[in-house]
Amino acid sequence: MGGQQRRASAGGASRVILVITACIIALMAAGVFAVRHVVFDVPARSAVAAAQGISTAVAEAFQVRPRIVVRGTTIIHQDSETLQLVTLERPLTQRHQWSHSWMGSTKTFEIEGDFKARAGFNLEKPFVIVIDPDSGGLTATLPDPEIFSVDLVNLRILTDADGLWNKLTASDREQAIADLKRVAAGKVSSTTLTQEARASAEKRLADLLATEGRPVTFAPAPKD
Repeated sequence: MGGQQRRASAGGASRVILVITACIIALMAAGVFAVRHVVFDVPARSAVAAAQGISTAVAEAFQVRPRIVVRGTTIIHQDSETLQLVTLERPLTQRHQWSHSWMGSTKTFEIEGDFKARAGFNLEKPFVIVIDPDSGGLTATLPDPEIFSVDLVNLRILTDADGLWNKLTASDREQAIADLKRVAAGKVSSTTLTQEARASAEKRLADLLATEGRPVTFAPAPKD
């Protein structure tokens, strides 16, 4: 009888230990879940809420909703009603002289044009803002800026002179105007217009997004 009582007592003690161990494990699991909820879930939910405000603010200012990413997950997809975001326009005046000589007779057509150059971003390419839910910081990636157009807005004829037997034709004048446009486009492409377009866009974005002390950094566009 004494042996049976001792065995029963030992068995009861083992069950108590098992129950206590199970409770400790459950409490530890609950603690881990609570920590994960505070450290990971709450900041992530806050970042998702912030994404909505960022999306609306950028859409109102730039007519495009960027793709917004939190911890590798796309929260808002990129969407735009236009394919081009023009961030810089620059006037340019260019002069060009066209002439042709034949048998000692020279015809000359000299013109001057006012142009408007437009540069910005192709919105068919990715425009992404990544939110760090821990710090609240933003990393924005714009596509590489492009020159969209160099448009002739005004043309002045400075010289329109026939040679004695070498007369100007409509084709000559059309060729001179085409040459003028090509020279103007070449001059624009050799300027810092695209860099200025990027700087302008990044400043506008930083001013728009850097509220409440939130840091904003810019990353280069990924290479194809």
